[in-house]
Amino acid sequence: MFERPVLICKKKNQASNISVTSESGGTGITLVRILFAFDSCITPDKATFTFTAPCVDVFSTWRPVGGTVRNVAPNWRKLTAASRLASGAPVLSMLSKGGNNRVTVALSDAQMPCTIGCGVLEETAELEFRIDLFTQLVSPLDSYEITVRVDQRDIPFYDALADVEKWWCDDLGFAEAYIPDAAKLPVDSLWYSFHQELDPASILAECKASKALGMDTVIIDDGWQTDDNHRGYEYCGDWELAKGKIPDLKKLVDDLHAIGMKVMLWFSVPYVGIHSRAYAEFEDMYLCSAARNRTVMVLDPRYKKVRDYLSDIYVNAVKNYGLDGLKLDFIDAFSLSEISVGKTFDDGNVSLENGVETLLREVMEKLRAINPEILIEFRQTYVGPTIRKYGNMLRVADCPNDTQSNRNGIIDLRLISGSTAVHSDMIMWHHDETNEAAAAQLLAVIFGVPQISLRIPELKEDHRQLLAYFLSFWRKHRDVLLEGKLIVKDPDVCYSMVMAQKDHKAVAVRYLSVPFEVQENNSYRLFNATTDENVTILANSALGFDYKIFDCLGNCLDKGAFSNTAVALLRVPASGSIELCPIKQ
Repeated sequence: MFERPVLICKKKNQASNISVTSESGGTGITLVRILFAFDSCITPDKATFTFTAPCVDVFSTWRPVGGTVRNVAPNWRKLTAASRLASGAPVLSMLSKGGNNRVTVALSDAQMPCTIGCGVLEETAELEFRIDLFTQLVSPLDSYEITVRVDQRDIPFYDALADVEKWWCDDLGFAEAYIPDAAKLPVDSLWYSFHQELDPASILAECKASKALGMDTVIIDDGWQTDDNHRGYEYCGDWELAKGKIPDLKKLVDDLHAIGMKVMLWFSVPYVGIHSRAYAEFEDMYLCSAARNRTVMVLDPRYKKVRDYLSDIYVNAVKNYGLDGLKLDFIDAFSLSEISVGKTFDDGNVSLENGVETLLREVMEKLRAINPEILIEFRQTYVGPTIRKYGNMLRVADCPNDTQSNRNGIIDLRLISGSTAVHSDMIMWHHDETNEAAAAQLLAVIFGVPQISLRIPELKEDHRQLLAYFLSFWRKHRDVLLEGKLIVKDPDVCYSMVMAQKDHKAVAVRYLSVPFEVQENNSYRLFNATTDENVTILANSALGFDYKIFDCLGNCLDKGAFSNTAVALLRVPASGSIELCPIKQ
């Protein structure tokens, strides 16, 4: 049980009536309710809630946007999960060596700026948890209540996180956005492959080739709105078509629709660059600078004028160009600075998070009125339960050619995102890359929706065959991959093995050289995303399994059967796979 709960408040909060109560939330779960009743309507200072728990069989830390840093930290340098509406999610887990939950802490408020941190007390070998509330400016409050959910059940950590997501949605009302089927189909994103060098003929040729390989949507990224190709944001803000690149976007969209592709368009939501007309128009309505020399500024969505301006731009783009969706980028860039505090607003709101949510709500209401199937992509770090009400595609943050970051991002997002479509960062590789290494990138993202950013018409034949094979397999098994129960092993080493299972079918990937256990009533496809070709199968079956072994291009290399054995050692090439089907009586 957690021990010694303490609430520490600064001056403005000390005049308040504060209560801390707890009750059972079920076996092994404690719900701690913290209630602030302020003497007047005030903007509260930061308040801190701390408690301890025994540090027994604790080997790693899991956070929603933790990347590869998963160690157990000291209390004087706690690992933290920062959360606000526009970034992160309020949950943190301490895990056993085997990947079981030891303590998972989650908060009921996914909008309030806060942090959850944990580190080891050297004096007592306890875990010290610290929850900081009101870490950024919020609107004046006369009362505030938050629930801290502490889960100490000895269960797989992915089940503990699934229960947190269920708590957010079912008990607290964080209902996720409607997910169109198109959000769960492969995407050709033009960012890494084209960057800002866009032209209609190349885009159309690209999409004809990508559609033939199994991609259904194209994202036209940064560059359509500027003739400048230096990859900065100084020309953002007006969002007018750069006709020197794409003279007629509506015609291009119509041509893409004719070949069966849906079309999404990129917008950098907060940014206004110095070379735009909007830069002067909104000179008193900025939160902060996105560049040291103030050549790019971040709009303040607390102003109605800002919200109306942005929502009108998106509505007009969808209407005028016939778009199927938008990639709304850099929402986590909305942040406070010295130039954006102390302002007053007509509606009395000073909370940035309220302003961001009002903007997103207004935008989505208008877009869904035009097209109920509208596709909206958000990406890490804006992936929490509040913002999932407005986006139906959550993408891993940019990590070009970084297999491990893409894998971690996919799995971490899947664990707390319910049925929202989780997308990979765009897959790219060098022309001379080996088939096996390229396939390893694809296997890293197999449990999410793959986004591809390659010049498809320029692929050499074996790379084309590799991509066609992977996308064909992924589409055939996407119900298992996206909707099956996700079972993950060894989070402390960034996942040694991951498996998705639905009914009696399972797809698994071995990311480290670990044995794979199978049950006699299930069929499996196991991919070997390692360079160790010796794959150990632990078979709990009296009858045994038929097997087929494939290379990374999908060519069948061997087949056979094993029976009446508890252990089978098979050779599966790097990035290849083995299909296992139970022998029938």
